[in-house]
Amino acid sequence: MENLVVSKFGGSAVGVDGILIPTIIKRINELKKDSKVITVFSAPLTTYNEKQRSLTDIALEIGRSAEKGENLGTEILRKPYQKISRW
Repeated sequence: MENLVVSKFGGSAVGVDGILIPTIIKRINELKKDSKVITVFSAPLTTYNEKQRSLTDIALEIGRSAEKGENLGTEILRKPYQKISRW
């Protein structure tokens, strides 16, 4: 039976707006030499209000604001994934 490796990458491993994805792909390719690999990506970091933040934290903040009737919009959540899709 082949080895099975489940690897999860998110946040600082993915980098701001996915900048470290090429490094992750190299790592996955190394793992694939000896194992079957399942890879999971979670929310990357992005720059929000001049600080590096997790998209998960930003999404939660947007949700809390929506509960109060405030509309922050979702553009900040789309932008990093649009950048990542160019990789």
